[in-house]
Amino acid sequence: MRSVTWWPIVGVTLPMLLLGSFGLLLPTIDPKLAADAGVLAVITQHAPAAVAVPFFAFVILGEVWANYLDVYTAGLVTQTLGIRLKRWQTALAAGILGAAIATVAVVVLDFHLFYQDFLILTYLWAPAWAAVVLLSFFVFGQGKARPAVLAWVIGTAVSLVFVNYPNLFSTACMARISRASPACWSRPGHI
Repeated sequence: MRSVTWWPIVGVTLPMLLLGSFGLLLPTIDPKLAADAGVLAVITQHAPAAVAVPFFAFVILGEVWANYLDVYTAGLVTQTLGIRLKRWQTALAAGILGAAIATVAVVVLDFHLFYQDFLILTYLWAPAWAAVVLLSFFVFGQGKARPAVLAWVIGTAVSLVFVNYPNLFSTACMARISRASPACWSRPGHI
């Protein structure tokens, strides 16, 4: 049982640390190029083709493998929610949904702003969720879902009010609401 636990931990942690360190140090090769064109441009400019081509192949394959696991997990989670479909059907639905979202991401201009908003919102709801789970488990010891969900929603809403991030649509809307402008809800991500 220990080998089932420790080998996956080592197999995930070691490459993550090595590649993370590599990614952290890579811009130091040519800081100006990394700042202007991006970190991948440093590889194409400074690495020989024998290194750059396999690197990009591994990046592409890594993304495919990572998303394969995401699709599998999405199908498994869908089944645990009680939706009575076969795993291949839930995985197919997750793949189609992911492809649709990726298509929108390619077509929509400035998708990175929407993605940044998504990441910021993720950082905002997670602490409120963790607080609800930890308090419910350690302090109250109750399994009542409605008060917990309500506390989570309130905690997330309160955290949104205090975010000082100029591109986050909620803070832009808060500023516009104070001036009674209904336009903020039609243009998320724009100030």
